[in-house]
This record gives sequence, structure tokens and C-alpha cells, in this order.
Amino acid sequence: MKNIKFYKYHGTANDFIMIEDRDKYIEKILTKEVIASWCSRRFGIGADGLILLQEDNKSDFYMKYYNSDGNASSMCGNGGRCISQFAYDQDWIAGQSMQFMAVDGLHRAIIDVNKVFLSMTSVSSVSRDGEAYVMDTGSPHYVRFDDLKMIDIKQEGKSIRFNDTYKEKGINVNIAEIKKDIVRMQTYERGVEAETYSCGTGTVAVAISSLLSTDQPNGQYEVQINTKGGELSVRCKKVDDAFVDIYLIGPAVRVFEGVVSTE
Repeated sequence: MKNIKFYKYHGTANDFIMIEDRDKYIEKILTKEVIASWCSRRFGIGADGLILLQEDNKSDFYMKYYNSDGNASSMCGNGGRCISQFAYDQDWIAGQSMQFMAVDGLHRAIIDVNKVFLSMTSVSSVSRDGEAYVMDTGSPHYVRFDDLKMIDIKQEGKSIRFNDTYKEKGINVNIAEIKKDIVRMQTYERGVEAETYSCGTGTVAVAISSLLSTDQPNGQYEVQINTKGGELSVRCKKVDDAFVDIYLIGPAVRVFEGVVSTE
């Protein structure tokens, strides 16, 4: 049995267990079952995912991310902002600007007073599935615009995530609406297999989809997005069919800390 110090952070109610793992020892002893039990909201700490803060020889640190089902997963935008704040809080970083590696490549983060600015991977192509937009923003996303009052996000998200097109690899499902220039969204996340109050990579996908759906010309944009957990913004540049210089902007909050056992 090993006792492990953990920290709990959230980014607009998308919450994570954070653990320092300099020598990658924790990664070796954690199992899928242990991670899932810690993320359980009734029997564990409770979280949408677990993130290990590890050393990296090409950047300031490495972000190792697991979904709440215990499986290693693709990039998590809110998790990226939270681990940046965590690294800053733990004095891994000398200043407020940093670079770190994740499964989808290099990211830059800047710690502001109440917000973290996180660079995201460029989006070079967006496909269509009927009326929906489909793209990879570090994780795969499906975005459809609809009346949120008429949607049961858990039922709708599950039916799309497990349909014949997406069931093998899975996809995150976002339903959004634009009313009076306000963009609202809800997300069903694969791996969590439920609605989450916020999704960073999903927020980027919704922002891009909102620009495409309103036929915006090339240029620099900042889109405000309202999630159930709070407000995020996405700064990006549209260049023909591509989106570059993408930043996800929002709060990253330390909630509490504790010790948990591997058994």
C-alpha cells in the first residue's frame, strides 16, 4: 500500500485529480481500476479525470491524462489549463509562462490573475455529418446547433457517441445554440460517458463551428462560450478552411488537497 498526495482542481466545473509524478513511479503503479475508483463521485474523491504532472526533457513538464473510466485519453483543454496552474502553484515553473508536452504535442500556457491562457492544436479541416460539424481539436468532437431546452444531452450524446459511425473510437458530442450573439453549449464526453459541466476541447470545437455556421470571413476572433460550469473564451484566427493561433481562456481553481491510498 502506498499513500499518495493529491490535489483537486477544476476549470469551470470540469474537475481533476492532480498528482506530482516526477520519476513516473505513480504511473507504473496506478491501474485502470484504481483511477476509476478515485474518480468515482460516490466511492472516491470524485473527478472527471486524473492528471499526472511529470518531468519532460523537451519542455517544462509532461501532462499525462486519464479519463474517469481509468483509460489514458486524448488532450483535455480544461485539464491543460488546470495542470498549468498546478505546476505554477507547485513551483515547477519560475515564471507565469510555460510550455508542456501532452499526447497531442506541445502547448504553451500563460498564468494571468484569474485566468489561464492555453494554446491549442490548430484545426486544418472540418467535416460534416449531416448538419453537424466534426473535427479534432486535440480530441474528436461532434457539434450540432439545436434548441438546448429540447435536448436531453445524456440521451442524445450517448446515441451519437455509440452509433455505427463513432462507436469504435468514440467521439465527444456537443449540442450548442446561438441566441443574441451568446453561444451556449452542453457536452457528453466519451470516457466519462456522461454530461460534463464543461469541456475545453469541446469549447474550441463549438467556437469554430459557430464561426463556420455564421459564415464569418478570414480574421481574428474571440468567441465567448457559456457552459454549465461557467464562461470560457476561445481566441483564434480563421485562414480559409483552417483555424490557427487558437487559445482556450478561462479560470483554473484549486479546490482542496489530501492523501489517498492505492489499496
